[in-house]
Amino acid sequence: MDKGYFGDITWMGFSGKTIPKEIQNTFNHVIKARNLAIKFIEEELSKNRYPRGIDVDNVVRNYFKKYDIEKYFIHGTGHSLGLQKCHGEQFNLNQKGEKNLMEEVPFTIEPGIYYNNKFGVRSEIDCYIKNKKLKISGKIQDEIILI
Repeated sequence: MDKGYFGDITWMGFSGKTIPKEIQNTFNHVIKARNLAIKFIEEELSKNRYPRGIDVDNVVRNYFKKYDIEKYFIHGTGHSLGLQKCHGEQFNLNQKGEKNLMEEVPFTIEPGIYYNNKFGVRSEIDCYIKNKKLKISGKIQDEIILI
């Protein structure tokens, strides 16, 4: 018997005394992109529209394009969460995501920038829509944790 949906969360930490400026700047871009995706979904829901995954992904992708870092955004913005496995099959927030987000189907928003052989930064939250309102489960990371 299914007991509930999977969760999928990523938090960023840095081991050291001071976060390097390049990592902090990348983190700031990722957080801004994540927040723009949240805002876009909320605005669409306020207009009684359930956005398609591709539309949410485009918000993130277009933000990264403005800063010439979209080539380092090597995966989609998110995915639905499943009952049998982490990645659900209801919809994806990526360039092929033609399906609309749905009520009460949890999903991730997880933009990330990955510099090959250097470092990567991701911010990932889980959320769902209930009564045409976006609900976010858990805390949202806005600062890198020093370890």
